[in-house]
Amino acid sequence: MVCKTCLAIRGLMAAAGFSHPLLGLASNMLGDAFDSGEGAFIGGALSPLNPAGNLAAEAGKVKRKATKANKAYSRAFKQVSGRYKKKNGQWKKDGFKNAVKAAHRKAKQ
Repeated sequence: MVCKTCLAIRGLMAAAGFSHPLLGLASNMLGDAFDSGEGAFIGGALSPLNPAGNLAAEAGKVKRKATKANKAYSRAFKQVSGRYKKKNGQWKKDGFKNAVKAAHRKAKQ
């Protein structure tokens, strides 16, 4: 049976992009350590007092709002990038650099 702490740790690790076959085992070990009061990494980011560690702090961060100029550049880059890519989707030589320059020129107009 999986405890609530183990499920929370597994969810946080998955949200942070961790994916591994041993993820379930690792989250169970961390959950058991926190439930017993030992703490997995005393003094570090994870402790019995802060079981979610820095992952919880990052999850609560407010993202910045995209500006009008940023949105215009993003649209321009998407339109222009196809000219600088090969048929298989990889960038041509200096393609990314040239696409960035072209998108900036286009967004400026």
